[in-house]
Amino acid sequence: MSTLFQCWPWSPDVWSALFSGLTVVVLAATGYFAIKQYRLINHKERLEKAFSIRTEFFANKEFMCIQSRIDTEDPELIETVELINREAKVEGGNIHRHGLLNKPQSELRQELDNYLNFLEAISSLFIQGWLEGSDWTGLWNYYFRRIRNLQPLWEYTQHYEYEWDDLIESIVKADDIYAEKPTVNIL
Repeated sequence: MSTLFQCWPWSPDVWSALFSGLTVVVLAATGYFAIKQYRLINHKERLEKAFSIRTEFFANKEFMCIQSRIDTEDPELIETVELINREAKVEGGNIHRHGLLNKPQSELRQELDNYLNFLEAISSLFIQGWLEGSDWTGLWNYYFRRIRNLQPLWEYTQHYEYEWDDLIESIVKADDIYAEKPTVNIL
């Protein structure tokens, strides 16, 4: 073997250093691509789960009904939420007081609470890092912004009894993300 190295102009130490360096580069490249592949697969799995959650959201007729009421700023929804908000502002007010709401309003409130609890679960997934920002923004941002833009509903989420901290945080982030998006000027 020493005769091979004697034929070449470099000493055996140079060859050893060259092979060691090359080994390090190959290992680093392999590690980089392995991590990249893992992230791609992990992202794909998380996105599939996010889409299945969104499918569940759309399959729930109660959620779609509430979303429609939010989108159209349904007077019955606004009236019910404003009634609860007024009661909450009264010192010692009890937003769960019996007789505060009639039966249809009470049912509407229950549907709204179920809807907001579902979005709270989505918020928790985002805050815990299970949903990435781009996935979350594309799939759920609209719903959080609609809550923020309907003032009585935004106030409703603020009642301390509900403890919708993750939901509130996500609504604020959705508003911030939307505000950061560049606008396109067609003219």
